[in-house]
Amino acid sequence: MLQSLAFMVLLGAAALSGWPVDTLEIADTREGAILHSSPVPLGCELETRIIHSVQLTPVVDFYRFQQGGLWGWREAIRSHNAGLPSQAPETGQFYQHGDWMILEGSAKPLPVIYYRVGTEKLGRNEITLPQKPDLPVELWRNHPGKRLSLKAVKKPLASAIAEAQGF
Repeated sequence: MLQSLAFMVLLGAAALSGWPVDTLEIADTREGAILHSSPVPLGCELETRIIHSVQLTPVVDFYRFQQGGLWGWREAIRSHNAGLPSQAPETGQFYQHGDWMILEGSAKPLPVIYYRVGTEKLGRNEITLPQKPDLPVELWRNHPGKRLSLKAVKKPLASAIAEAQGF
């Protein structure tokens, strides 16, 4: 009886360690170095922020982990009414919320998103990770001018935990 229980526990642990999970990988596309890797639950949110253009327009993009990719489901732009969107995308909606213009919806999740990091003068890019929603990472300080890739990668749970690294 005890041997059967031990065998079942061992079998369960082996199955769980091989269970496929989504991980967020952020890499430097020039050097190929992985800067961040962590398991993420399906449907959780990733947020990026930039200061756009000469008008210094704040832009916030929200992505969700869906169907093996990143779904750009909402973008918020503080309105200065200069060359900014004014109508809904084909697969979403557009509305005004205070000073912010909101675009919601996109066609489908993307397998990879390429993200150019600016500098203190241009961009001031930040990313807020699902594991630390109250602690934005200032990419422009540590990775100015870099081109990053953001993607969801399926990995066995044991590998995702063992390889986890972060900002």
